[in-house]
Amino acid sequence: MTAPVLVTGGTGFVGSHLVEALLARGTAVRCLVRNPADPKWLKELPVELVPGTLEDEPALERAVAGVSTVYHVAGVTKSFSREGYFQANADGAERIAQATAKVNPGVRRFLLVSSLAASGPAREGRPIREDDPCRPVSVYGESKLAGEEKVRALANRLPVTIVRPPIVFGPKDADFFQVFKAVSRHIRPHLGFGKTLSWVYAPDLADGIIAAAAADRPAGATYYLASPLAMTAEELGQAVARSLGVWSVPVRVPDTVTAALAWCFEAGGKLLGKPGIFNPEKAREIAQKSWVCDVSRARAELGHECATPLDRALGESVEWYRKRGWL
Repeated sequence: MTAPVLVTGGTGFVGSHLVEALLARGTAVRCLVRNPADPKWLKELPVELVPGTLEDEPALERAVAGVSTVYHVAGVTKSFSREGYFQANADGAERIAQATAKVNPGVRRFLLVSSLAASGPAREGRPIREDDPCRPVSVYGESKLAGEEKVRALANRLPVTIVRPPIVFGPKDADFFQVFKAVSRHIRPHLGFGKTLSWVYAPDLADGIIAAAAADRPAGATYYLASPLAMTAEELGQAVARSLGVWSVPVRVPDTVTAALAWCFEAGGKLLGKPGIFNPEKAREIAQKSWVCDVSRARAELGHECATPLDRALGESVEWYRKRGWL
């Protein structure tokens, strides 16, 4: 009987796409979940649920025991505090890596899903590459980089691979969905001016994660997984309008206004007791001119390219949102 693989964060956006891609390949999947009674996107999928959190060492050891591959996707993208980011994205990654090295030293691959935010924006007029120095500009990016470093420190005991996706969108995503929602109301927000972005469609990212885990590469190898075609923020907004089939008016928001709005949104979130994706940390990322990464290493070493055309990716996302009454 083939050993299962473990996915953390399977109840989330990226993790659930990864689980579906693994199941489509006939892979047995085990998921670490906080609340098995509410598995969210995993509901009715044929996966093994292991109750527990990244702070629960016995649960982690049960989850990693006997699996062939660990896909660590879990983390937080929004928090009110520096401590919240680091506890989830750095300490959590370290704990599950240590549990794997302890009880499953023969694991075939430990795959960490990090973020382009860990490396920081592109500089010097060219896409950022895996060997460039990392210079994160947000606490979120710092926490993801710290998670990379903690996991990479175990590379002498674990066959570690790290992937860094940029902006991710697709069915089930509630964050980038806010852009669809605004454009559906004929408002096309442009935060700042002249921004250039890499992006990736969630099903393409899931395929790339699986390819990275399957590749026989040295421990510690790192890859950017993104579409080879970057775009400006304006082009992305126009493409969203095309996918919705609506007219829209561009609303250009300077970085100074974006920063002020971010503080207001964070204050509102604190009153409600729920952190939002738009906060001062995100505003610092938005203020950068270029978030473009070079994907040539993934193409050459993994034989993978995130090749879904933008219009098709957006169109499939819109279709999913409409079928479920989100739009």
